Amino acid sequence: MKTIFAIFFVPAILVAFIENLQYEDTIARCAIYDATLLENNGKLYVDAKGAIEEYEILANGNLELISYIHKTHYTLANAKIIDDMYYVGNNPSAYDSYTDIYRIDISGDQMQLIDIQTIDTGYGLFRFDVNDDYFIYVNSSEIDARVLNRETFEYVTSIEAGGFFEVKDSLLFRGMTNGNLSIMDISDIENPVEISTVYIGDYEQNVTYYFHENYLFIGQNTRIAIIDIADIENPHLVTNITDIPTLSPVNHFTDIEIYENYLIFKNSSSTIWIYDINDIYEPLLVVINTNYQSETTNRESMIRNGEELFISTTSSNIMHFCVDQLPTLQIINSFGNNGHFHFFDYKYPYILFSNMLSYHFNYFKVTEPNAEINTLYDSGVYTYCFNDTIMCFIDAVSNNNSELVICAYNDEEIVIRNSLNLGYAGRSVEFVGEHLVITQKNPGIVKINDLLDNYTIQELAEHQVELRPFVAPSTSYCSDNYIYIVSKNYDLGISYLNIYENFGDFSEVSNSHLNIFGNSFNYLYRLSDNRSILSGGPNYSYEYDLFEYTFPDSFELLDNFTTDGSIKLHDDFFVCSKGYLVGTDIYSWQNDEFEEIFSYDFGCEISDIFIIPNTNILYAVGRYTVLKYSFEYTGIDINIIPIQNVFLTNHPNPFNPSTEIRFQMSEVGEVESIEIAIYNIKGQKIRTLECIDRVDAKTTESFSHSITWNGRDDNDKPVSSGVYFYQLKADGKPIASKKMLLVK
Repeated sequence: MKTIFAIFFVPAILVAFIENLQYEDTIARCAIYDATLLENNGKLYVDAKGAIEEYEILANGNLELISYIHKTHYTLANAKIIDDMYYVGNNPSAYDSYTDIYRIDISGDQMQLIDIQTIDTGYGLFRFDVNDDYFIYVNSSEIDARVLNRETFEYVTSIEAGGFFEVKDSLLFRGMTNGNLSIMDISDIENPVEISTVYIGDYEQNVTYYFHENYLFIGQNTRIAIIDIADIENPHLVTNITDIPTLSPVNHFTDIEIYENYLIFKNSSSTIWIYDINDIYEPLLVVINTNYQSETTNRESMIRNGEELFISTTSSNIMHFCVDQLPTLQIINSFGNNGHFHFFDYKYPYILFSNMLSYHFNYFKVTEPNAEINTLYDSGVYTYCFNDTIMCFIDAVSNNNSELVICAYNDEEIVIRNSLNLGYAGRSVEFVGEHLVITQKNPGIVKINDLLDNYTIQELAEHQVELRPFVAPSTSYCSDNYIYIVSKNYDLGISYLNIYENFGDFSEVSNSHLNIFGNSFNYLYRLSDNRSILSGGPNYSYEYDLFEYTFPDSFELLDNFTTDGSIKLHDDFFVCSKGYLVGTDIYSWQNDEFEEIFSYDFGCEISDIFIIPNTNILYAVGRYTVLKYSFEYTGIDINIIPIQNVFLTNHPNPFNPSTEIRFQMSEVGEVESIEIAIYNIKGQKIRTLECIDRVDAKTTESFSHSITWNGRDDNDKPVSSGVYFYQLKADGKPIASKKMLLVK
């Protein structure tokens, strides 16, 4: 494909120089609405994966977002509200024995986070409740509840709550293994007293409790129990609704609501049943609604406010219904931005991202002060790639067919130019040099194509490999003479590396497996032609090994480390996320070892960061957010002063043992000294190369010069292989910066 736009020049910036990060804005945000919905004073509160949200319920029943608080995950325990205090559980890690409890004041115009209390839940928070005095919780493996002081969170005592319990004022309702509902007076928490029991049936769990007038409705696994609690010391079972059709094989009822004479309840698969309870002793089935079936919703995700009914699920936004239309339930509107970000990337001047569930392919410009989010494509983008002027992505039309969408872009716009039916399910698409490599899922096929001027492709070669092949990610320091393909044999549990020529007849030059040193690696990252990272290791852990690589299939271990999450590869570093943890670390591989060069806690889950050249702006992106930060540089000042028509380059690059640095400037102005400063990946200046030192005779005309760096520091000691930055300075002020790679 011929170049149709000017190539972008983006100077490099080191994360080692970042300090004093300041939050500026949330550019984009989404959440997964497997959520607890609560209403308080005309507002809807949503505890979802990715955020805690506060909505105003408008007069017409619609929702208007007022405020939100970033959050990484959630717990199985439902959120609770008491006395204008909102309690939300959050697991910092899926495997952590500790749980964070967010205490949020909702008495004002917008909710305010008061504090975060950390409690030891052992195996995760399963259920909690609050009353005027106490915070009571159980973990997933116990029936004894721990009681904490609601204000101080200090331990008070433990009581037998039976796992599935509910607190209402000074009463605790608990489900017992013998089929009884036990009601306890906990006004004296040190001496709880059982005041009554009522038998409601064996072998069922009390999943949800709903109080209405003098009745308690309990949603269990396969039935709805209705209990008269007008006399709390002598409750009696009114009836069990057991003739509930179309139950899921594994069923539990998560939500119950009542409007006039209608009983509305739903299960974890979002089937909705509506019964007429005009005669409370003989409820009559009116309708079964399966229109909103979705993925599992394990939480209390249905709530009524007047005539407005709100329901949320994993695969939907918050759906709005009006119950005055009962027994018909028709969705009126939906609110939210459901899903999580399926992918995100930065290609100057665009940051692009796609939602997992809505599939909108969005982008915004980092060059705009007030970034406006645009939608490029509104279908299921599966995988994508860039070169300097073309962007390609695969739309997963079906399990057996995909479309290749080809876009042209420059610093002004992105335009879709063509959409090609592939006739097979595309696994990945990637530029390797001038060729476009498309892989097929099953069977594993690698297709090497030429991208033509009319935005079509011409197939040049095809190779069959194992399942789910992809082109190994690489930095710009890697040559594109060969195509590196990683694929998997799932029966044997072995990943394979196939290497093909990227010229001629594209023949295979190597076919080897990645079972190195007894470990089955799943992913290959190419750092340079002689350095690679392999990930996987024993039990598919997040283990990353740094290797010296000798073409085509020799690996020598240099260093390794294990982390809690995956990595995102950049040219000079990689970003290491920590799964559900909120910290983000950045590592380099210089000096043939992994070294942390930056770490920051963004307060929410972050997977990658993009640093915008020649600005003090950083974007942090994760599964649920795109955040904008300002920062300060330290170490080397790489804020460039404006001098017109500066040309700076070095050759060769990569180099060993020396490289020639050349530059040319016009309209220099009154400059007394010009020099080249050389920095390592940590931002430490290691060498100064003087080009002009004329205090008496100032230069004002255009100036060109070349100078050789021999790979030694100011002490004439040879430096190690790795990335280095060279910076052109005039009178000590930086004019331009670039990077180079020393390979030994």
